[in-house]
Amino acid sequence: YIYIPRLSANKKSWGESKNSKALLAARNSEIARRYHEGAQVSELAASYCLSDKTIYKVLSGCKNN
Repeated sequence: YIYIPRLSANKKSWGESKNSKALLAARNSEIARRYHEGAQVSELAASYCLSDKTIYKVLSGCKNN
């Protein structure tokens, strides 16, 4: 097989093909909302199958946006 790279104009950004970026943004917004409503970080981590550290990263990212 011969590798032929895509043209720059035809490239898609990460998450554009399968809507991953939008799904993660919605999940992160939901995490931030539940946290501000009083949910504990450990509860959020367990319900989303994430580590506490990842929840803190999500919360710090939502604070900046």
